[in-house]
Amino acid sequence: MSLLSAAVLSLVITGEAEISQGAWHGTRMAFEAWRCGSAMQSAWRAGDGRVVAEEELAFDGERWVRYRLHRPNVALEVVARREADGIRLTIRQGSDTRQVSLRSAGELIAGPTLVTHLAGSLPSLRAGKTTEFDYLVADHGMVLRLRAKSTGRASGGIAVIRLEAASPLLRPFVPPTTLQFDERGELLSMSGRLVPQAGDVKNPQSLDGVLRIRPVTLAANASRMQYSCHKGDVS
Repeated sequence: MSLLSAAVLSLVITGEAEISQGAWHGTRMAFEAWRCGSAMQSAWRAGDGRVVAEEELAFDGERWVRYRLHRPNVALEVVARREADGIRLTIRQGSDTRQVSLRSAGELIAGPTLVTHLAGSLPSLRAGKTTEFDYLVADHGMVLRLRAKSTGRASGGIAVIRLEAASPLLRPFVPPTTLQFDERGELLSMSGRLVPQAGDVKNPQSLDGVLRIRPVTLAANASRMQYSCHKGDVS
């Protein structure tokens, strides 16, 4: 997603996800993501319009400084803030709250920046190279080393990228994710573990499925759009 002027333009990405497992097989959710100024946000909505998951990022330049994950149906909220020597997380689920401190010496990918990071790495991935990076698994209060590699090229110049745990010991416990990008580097689809969860605060259930992205919509007048940049929420 490109960084655009909040006063003039808003870049909105929308899509639809379909759950591929268990009792929720076939359930569909709407997805939307947008970035205005120094804020990036995404939301997942159930069929009745309820937000079941949302992510927010605040940036200082191109470096994120605050990340928030919210899953209302399971009463989960995680806020991660960059500090001088690492990351400070506050994890709230139901009536429980805990603090986690993580050290992070280099680049740390969080939330929707996963897609922009992989899009920026496409030239080397298309050339057959493998890339590794640290990813914030916010709800578990941990940093996971991930590995991305191309599994080949589909018709029309589509790049198929497989994302998995870098450690062979962890791969059996970390579900892989497959992403498809078009020849311009725009995301087409993502399959694997999704951001929303089913269930409730006592029994949250992870969901696997496929997210398919619709063509990008560019609106010259952000006030006429149903999306907005809630800068106060992420500052």
